[in-house]
Amino acid sequence: MGWNVVRKRWTPPSAQQRWPSWLPAAAAGVAVLTLLLAFNFVVRQMVQDGESRRIAVATHSGNVLRCYALHVRTQRDACLAELNSGTSRGSSNSTSAVAATLRSQ
Repeated sequence: MGWNVVRKRWTPPSAQQRWPSWLPAAAAGVAVLTLLLAFNFVVRQMVQDGESRRIAVATHSGNVLRCYALHVRTQRDACLAELNSGTSRGSSNSTSAVAATLRSQ
């Protein structure tokens, strides 16, 4: 076997035989679709977080106004202290505590 025989057997295939012409476009399309889906997920999560924050701020503001509406200063101070305490009891507990304080008036 001479060098020419080996060279003829191991020549690389032509460009048409390597990849189908649609493959790079398909790969780019899949990449773009994946990026758009990831962007959509991030934006939806940010919108949900913003809405939750807006509701929490509105609820807290309403509860502060209810505390300021109390006529007895000790009740008002206790109500505000409970709202601003920073404990991990959650907003539903502090909201129900404010409601109980308002009912006891």
